[in-house]
Amino acid sequence: MDLSASFDTVAELYNANRRGYPAPLYADLAAITGLGRQDAILEIGCGSGQATQGLVDLTDDVLALDPGAQLLNLARRRLSGQPGVEYANCSFEDWSLIEGRFRLVVSAQAWHWLDPRIAYEKAAAALVPDGWLAIFGHVPMPPTGQIGEDLRVAHARYAPPGYDGPSPESWYLPTGPVAGLITASALFGPVIHRG
Repeated sequence: MDLSASFDTVAELYNANRRGYPAPLYADLAAITGLGRQDAILEIGCGSGQATQGLVDLTDDVLALDPGAQLLNLARRRLSGQPGVEYANCSFEDWSLIEGRFRLVVSAQAWHWLDPRIAYEKAAAALVPDGWLAIFGHVPMPPTGQIGEDLRVAHARYAPPGYDGPSPESWYLPTGPVAGLITASALFGPVIHRG
């Protein structure tokens, strides 16, 4: 099974335990991008809607994509009655591109699952000329002290082979690869980090 598809098989558990994002994040998005109520947002990998709620507070036009049908059902339930949200059950790679429509393309904790040979160019093509790409996520910090050492030993003993590298979430750190990949694509302006 494709690991990225595994979230849909445990959609209720994922939804119950997945943290949302803080209100200042959305305030920063609005301030940096100049986003208005009429501007369209494309959300890549909406999952069960943790970030979608904050996005619909910014605009009346959100298209939320996710390949997981169960996750999308939970997002619809979470945002039941919320106008301005449309859902598409597909991966970003398989989505039928709407060129030049979106003021903001957002991916909350999902960008590392995308094919980079497609993702950057397709995201840029979806944006209006002065549009923005926002990639964000939670980055768990490893525990320190004795518990950190105990977890390191347990991980080395029980984790599957090849599972000992940095977590995918570390992609979102200023030192992670996302910033360099955005810059290397030459499709976007300078990367802005907020912590």
